[in-house]
Amino acid sequence: MSRMKSSVVASALALSFSMAPNLAHAQQLQIPTTAAEVPGPASGTAITTAYVQTVGRMAYLWGWPLVNSVNRSIAFSKAPEPGLIGGVVPIAFNGNAMLTGYISPDQTIIACPNQDVAYGAGWMTLDKEPIVFQVPDFRDRFWVYAHYDARTDEFSEIGKQYGTKPGFYLMVGPDWKGETPAGITAVVRSSTSLAFVIPRIFIDDSAEDQKAVQPLLSQVVYYPLSEFDGKMKIRDWSKLPHFPAPKSTVQG
Repeated sequence: MSRMKSSVVASALALSFSMAPNLAHAQQLQIPTTAAEVPGPASGTAITTAYVQTVGRMAYLWGWPLVNSVNRSIAFSKAPEPGLIGGVVPIAFNGNAMLTGYISPDQTIIACPNQDVAYGAGWMTLDKEPIVFQVPDFRDRFWVYAHYDARTDEFSEIGKQYGTKPGFYLMVGPDWKGETPAGITAVVRSSTSLAFVIPRIFIDDSAEDQKAVQPLLSQVVYYPLSEFDGKMKIRDWSKLPHFPAPKSTVQG
């Protein structure tokens, strides 16, 4: 490998490692606010076509999740209330919607979903105000609330495998500096002002468990802090409205 190629590879590896997130808490590196804060190549450095192509590819891979997240959140925001796309996939904005059983096996909106959980979903705009989310007492049942920032990095550890206790939790954006309200068990902070949530609650395939899980699902609720009153909110997810699924643009 030539000296120039070695330098290109080394630079690419260094940049990729510098962008690797801390998956436990999704802490991001400080992002420059002005062009002057972005270090450029040393004076006299010859920038090859291969180097430019490599940096371009990396920039695309880094930026694509942000653009995709914004586009998806805009689509969710058009729903007038929490509901189900095509009658099968939960959709909500600044709140969540939940299924009350397994996701339909013939749905084509989500690729390779879990087949043993009740799904929930919702986009949160944390620059407006924090979001409260409720954790009921699941006892021995497996459950997990996956929380992703706009880069698709998970920024919290909320679930049975983490020993999370029942209670009220607060999700805040990167710039939030408010006081934690009384009654809030803990605060989780997203590294971006846009966040996506996907709670998953295990259900076995017996009629008894399908019935037993319903009171728990009704307590899996996300809502703005301004609506928090310290009391567990209950939602009947079995009566969600159905919205038409978007038409596919893929040519078959």
